[in-house]
Amino acid sequence: MEVVLAPWAAYNLLGVAMHEWAGRNVDLSLLDGHRASAVSDSLAAMPTWERRFAFLDDALLRWGAVGPVCSARVVWAWQEICRTSGAVPIGHLAARTGWSWRQFEHRFREQIGVTAKTAARIMRLRTALTMLEVGRSLPGTAEACGFSDQSHLTREIRAMTGHTGPQLAAARGRSWVGAPAPDRVSGQVSSLLV
Repeated sequence: MEVVLAPWAAYNLLGVAMHEWAGRNVDLSLLDGHRASAVSDSLAAMPTWERRFAFLDDALLRWGAVGPVCSARVVWAWQEICRTSGAVPIGHLAARTGWSWRQFEHRFREQIGVTAKTAARIMRLRTALTMLEVGRSLPGTAEACGFSDQSHLTREIRAMTGHTGPQLAAARGRSWVGAPAPDRVSGQVSSLLV
C-alpha cells in the first residue's frame, strides 16, 4: 500500500520536522519505529482490502490525534501555493500570516519540508510539465505558468530535475505528448522512472 499525504499531514502524523527528511526516501520504520511495524504487520495479516483500508484509516486518525498540530497559517499558505500553482507572491503569504518573514519561512520549512519559495517553484514546474504532457506548446506553457519566456522554463526544468525537457520526457518513457506516465497523483506530473 502507498499513502500519499499532504506535507502538513505528514508532519502531524509522524511528528518530525519535515525539512530533516526532505528530498530523501525514508523507510517509515526509521521515523516511527514500532507503530509503523505494527501497522504493517496487521495490514499483511488482514484477509480483505476493505478491512485493510478501514484499519489504516483508523490508525492514521489515531496518529493524527496525538501528533503535533500543524499551524493553520502554514496549512493556509500551503493551500494558497497549491491553489495558485505557485504563482502567489511569497511576501504576500508571509504578510497574511501575521508572522515576520523569518518566522514564516522557519515554520513553513519545519512543517512542510521546504521553504515556501521552493514549494512555489515545485508547483509551477509541476503545472508546466503537466501542460507540456497534454500537448501545450513550450512558449504557451511558459507564458501560462509565469515564466519570462521558454528559455526561462527550459532552465527551470533542468535546474529542478537535472534533465533537459527532452531528456525528462524520455526518462518518463514518452515524448511530451503520449500515453500517461505512472504518476502518483492523477493529472499531475509527479513521477520519474530512471
